[in-house]
Amino acid sequence: FRLLRALAEPAVKPLLLYRRLRASNDDAINPFSTFLGCNEPLPYHREGLILILLCLSYSFDATAPEKNTTELVTMLVEEVYRYYLDNDHGNPKRYTAGLDPLLDDHLARQALQPRTFFEARDRLFKAGDQAGAQLAHEQAMPLLENAAVLLKQSHRIHAEFGTAKTADGQPLVDYVHQQWVAALHLFPQLQAPTRVQLGQARVLGFDLEEVAPIAFSERESRITTVAILLARHLSVRYLLLRPEHVSHFAPLYQTWARQVIDHAYASQKRMSYDEVQIFRGIAPAEKQLVLDASVERKHNWSLAFGTQLLQFLPKELIELASSRFLVGEQSPPAIDTLDAQFHLTAGEKAVLRDKLRAPSREGSSVLAILSTRDHALVVQHLRFPCPPRLLWALATSRDNEIIQRAVRDRLDELDALDALAGRFPEGSAKAWLDHLMREYPEKTRAQLIQDITESVVTYYLEKSHAASASVSVSAATPESATA
Repeated sequence: FRLLRALAEPAVKPLLLYRRLRASNDDAINPFSTFLGCNEPLPYHREGLILILLCLSYSFDATAPEKNTTELVTMLVEEVYRYYLDNDHGNPKRYTAGLDPLLDDHLARQALQPRTFFEARDRLFKAGDQAGAQLAHEQAMPLLENAAVLLKQSHRIHAEFGTAKTADGQPLVDYVHQQWVAALHLFPQLQAPTRVQLGQARVLGFDLEEVAPIAFSERESRITTVAILLARHLSVRYLLLRPEHVSHFAPLYQTWARQVIDHAYASQKRMSYDEVQIFRGIAPAEKQLVLDASVERKHNWSLAFGTQLLQFLPKELIELASSRFLVGEQSPPAIDTLDAQFHLTAGEKAVLRDKLRAPSREGSSVLAILSTRDHALVVQHLRFPCPPRLLWALATSRDNEIIQRAVRDRLDELDALDALAGRFPEGSAKAWLDHLMREYPEKTRAQLIQDITESVVTYYLEKSHAASASVSVSAATPESATA
């Protein structure tokens, strides 16, 4: 994404948003938040919200939600929006100065003193202040904390589920409430209204490293899954709009919404999930992937899922996929799994065994398994060149990432790639670092990485200076000017 921003024309840069999400209120993503002007969730938003809540509704030592949890959560979602509606029967959140200083500034500029956050939203929108209206809208939306309180207080919930028990005899309502309270402590980004605003961005890149731990346990897998689903929830707010959704918007917003929806519906959309093996065994998350894949064609939307092994993906997802791209050397068990799924020829299995390698100076290769409209399979072995700059752009090993980040601190994005590619055209400094570790045992790895970074930057600046001096001398030479 950094490379994309570096290559983009200035006029396009505002359409690109990269954000490294953190587990804090500053990066809050409220799954109950709706599209501006919608007081209740659109159908696809409701489905996604329910699945996120289900992921939060059972303990880490359980393998799935308790019986009747889906029905409980579905009713609760309906109840919570009904409770906070801005009408004679609802309890809209009252405007409170100081909750959002930015919103306070927007209201002060318009000399507005609203009674509720819904009123603040509507009056700011009428005044042409869409950014302020969005801030007010976020404050008006229910939070997980509000849902947890309502879960305990709703007469309708208790009339329907008051006698429901978990497998070990605990009241289901109490059990789910306990899990949501625990989730509020575990996920600070669920404690506040959405603060990750997309603005006019249409190309989004969310880095989840800080909120998604390496998933070695059920607990870590679930935390990572929720982080991914929250980022997805925010992203698809725009992607899945359809013309029939205009009627879901309050009348004040429908003309504006129709323009937004027409543009969204006509645009080609794409979303890429990486490391989706993390979802394995987490039923609500796997269901979300399958739901997305099953509706992508209706929304002019293409999806890409990256994982280490095909068997990590839900079976339905593999069936729905129109293209599968296999990269990297495949183990014999992995080849057997692929053969059972796609009935590969001996030649295709030989490619998987002998021809697929990680990107290098010799290039990279991919085995593409493509489905046609009449359900036939076309298998192609594709090879691509990998110039040094591309190899460094793709570098993911820890040492290379550290070196690359340090060089980027000294040079801009494209110059950093050129510097690294010029000094290490094989696309990695790891072999040289290992050599230095043997040559200079008295130095730490961190010190040697710093030395390598300094040598890369110095080499590049000297080379650039020499090239500039050469151009200047040539330009000043009469013979050169005559030529």
